[in-house]
Parts: sequence; structure tokens; C-alpha cells
Amino acid sequence: MCTNRTLSIATILTTGLFFAQAYSQTSGAIRVYFTQPVDTSVSTGTLPDGIGGQVIEQAILDLINGATQTIDYCVYNTSRTFIVNALKAAHQRGVRVRVLTDNQTWNGALDPPPPFPVFYGSPGDGIMHNKFIVVDADLPDKAAVLTGSMNFTNNNLFEDYNNVLIVHDQALAQAYTTEFEEMWGSEGAQPDYAQARFGEDKTDNTPHLFTIGGIELECYFSPSDQTESHIIDALQAAQHDIEVAMWTFTSDPLGDALVQAHQQGRQVRAIIDQGNEYPYLLSQGLNVTDHPPDELIHHKYAIVDAQAPGPATAVVTGSHNWTWSADNINDENTLILHDAGIANLFLQEFEARWHELVTAAPDARVLPFRCYPNPATDYVQLEGLPQGALTWAFVGTDGHMAEGGRLPEGASRRLRVSHLPKGMYWLLVWREGQWWRAPLIVH
Repeated sequence: MCTNRTLSIATILTTGLFFAQAYSQTSGAIRVYFTQPVDTSVSTGTLPDGIGGQVIEQAILDLINGATQTIDYCVYNTSRTFIVNALKAAHQRGVRVRVLTDNQTWNGALDPPPPFPVFYGSPGDGIMHNKFIVVDADLPDKAAVLTGSMNFTNNNLFEDYNNVLIVHDQALAQAYTTEFEEMWGSEGAQPDYAQARFGEDKTDNTPHLFTIGGIELECYFSPSDQTESHIIDALQAAQHDIEVAMWTFTSDPLGDALVQAHQQGRQVRAIIDQGNEYPYLLSQGLNVTDHPPDELIHHKYAIVDAQAPGPATAVVTGSHNWTWSADNINDENTLILHDAGIANLFLQEFEARWHELVTAAPDARVLPFRCYPNPATDYVQLEGLPQGALTWAFVGTDGHMAEGGRLPEGASRRLRVSHLPKGMYWLLVWREGQWWRAPLIVH
């Protein structure tokens, strides 16, 4: 990662945190960008390479405009005509441009069809959910990979929360090219639909361990590479802290890994936009919060031991949501970067989001309320909750949701429990930014 950042923290703070800096195209550089401002007060001396959608789009355009031989563009969906126009200009100057995207989503910027080939692929029941660009993979001094959580759309660039990495390394670029061509079906300019492989039809055919600019990096593609197991390995290695920001979180094994870390005394915090692991983690006492009211936490990252750097320090990021589909049927790409500097950059991003959501909304903590009778046989009455629309869920001690729904408004609020298996439950009630929890025995 480049370290010759010269802007002071005071300068960044007084200019609204939207900045960019120019660096040489040296192989081994890793650049980190975020779509929204970060909290530089936790910086250990480094700052992101850029903040904001305009800066990120310019970095994408610079990468495309600088290509001299090849561009492999593999992005779930694209609505930014500026980016497609840059691809058209590259094609016109003789660069081989290949575009692979999903056939089940909207790609407005690719209509009308551009002059280069576009393959609308799909892995059967899954989706082609990758977000990466490979440039000049055959040129040692030019090869680069752009990846991260961001789709190339107006919302993802300018409203939602995302991260983007640009890695200047030929070995990694060639690994991504291998993955691209497995889905493309050929090594040539045109796709071979008969040979194209998506989803479960793909094989584990790329290297996974790299050293880039002195940084150890792991690279995995789903579903062939058992990506989830490697993410779990990174979480289980934590010695001090884990921070997670996740668009969709429904994976029980990953939820269990966070609970285990919490039970082992690790500091675990998570921001989850959607997914049923949220009530599970709450029921297990983890420090979690939900998404902002208008934008999406579209990230898919985890940070390990950023607050106490050591051998386990790592950042997990890429296109892979923490879901069964991402690990088993979707086409996804994931990087695990073992570097304290990069971990600190992501910690800056996380702290900014955490303080926006938690500090600004103190009621986001889990509050108690009363439910009776307890133990209950037929019905349970709820007392001590505010009026207005609320959502509820019964969560078993194994963390799985037994039932949920909308809570009726009015003074008398009760829920039927006679159909539930006997045992211990958490009764969770929430509305945006506010949570209540009570233990319940059904007998």
C-alpha cells in the first residue's frame, strides 16, 4: 500500500473528507477507496486513497483510459454511461474489451448494445454477482485488478456505503483473468457459450495465496473455492476485535463464528443492513446495529484485530454477502488482506458508520420489557413497549428464528405461543433504531 500520503488530518477534516491523491502505477500498490466519509480520528497514520463517488468513478475511468492491451469487465450491473463510454473509447483505440454481467438485473448503460462483446451470464439459480475489472494482465508494469463491494450504479456510487480496492499486481490479475475466462468460456475476444461455466459448474482452478508489496493476500472465488470456510478461519483467528459491515447476513456458520468469538472474549461489533442473523446475534448478546434510514450498507467486509494489530490482523472484502447463496450458487470474488495499515483504513470507515448509527441513536441499544405469564402456555401479554408499528420475533436458544411478524397496535398486545415447541426463547421486538428483548419460557 502506498504510504506517501502528505495531507494532514486537520486538512482532511476541514475539507469535508472528500479527497484524492495521485500515485505512480507501481506494481504492488494497493489503493483503498470508500464512497462515504471516514473517521480519521482513529487513523494510525494512513488515509484512504479517495473518498466519494466522484473520486471513485474517476479512478475507474483512469484505470480504463490507461489500459493498452486488455480490459476484462465483470460487474453485476452497470448504469453509469461515463464508464461504458470509457470502455467504448478503449475498444476504439484497439484495446480488447470483454464485458461479463448478470442476465437477471438491469444494465441500462449497456443498452443500446456497445461495439464490444457483452456476455449476459447466469449460474442457474444463482446470480453473476462479481464486481471486478482486470486491466492489462499480460503486462507486468501495467496489470491491475479493481474490486470491492460496489456495483457501478448511481446509488452505489453516490448514496450507499461501499468500498473499492485497486491492486497493481500481475499474479493477482492473471488469477482474476482465469476466473473471468472460465465464465467467458474462452481465452479469445468472443465468448464461447458452450464452454462457459458459472456457479456450481466452475472448478477451483486459481492460486489463492499471494504476496503483494509485502502484504500477504488470499483470493477466493465462489462457489468453487469454499470461500465461507476461509472467512470463518479469519474470524476464528481473532485475538482482540472483529468489526463487520454487511449488506445481507443470513449464514448460520458465519453467525456462529461471531458468537463464538464473542463468547471467547473478543470485542465484536456488526452493522447489518438485512438478514435473519441480526436477531440471532442480538439474542446472543452481541453488539450489533442496523442500517441507516435512507442509504444501504452495501459493504461486505469484516475487520479482524485492527485495534490490536498482530498475526491475525486481516480485512475480508469483495462481492460476497454472508449468505448461503453467495457461498454455494452465486459467482462471487473475495479478498482477505493481512495488513495492519489496510485494516486501519477499514476501521476508519467502520467507526464513521458506527458513530452515525449508534451515537446518534442511543435508543438503538437493546432495552428490556415485560412479557407475562412467564412461563406461558397459550398466550403471552406484552407490557412496557411504545405505541406504534413494531416487529416481533421468537428466537430459540440456538439462535434460529421460530416465528415473527408485525405487532398489533393498541393497549392490549399479546402473542399466541401454544403452537411453539416447549423450551426457552428470546422475544425480540424492534422498530428502526430501537430494540427490546425479554426472555420467555414456553411450556
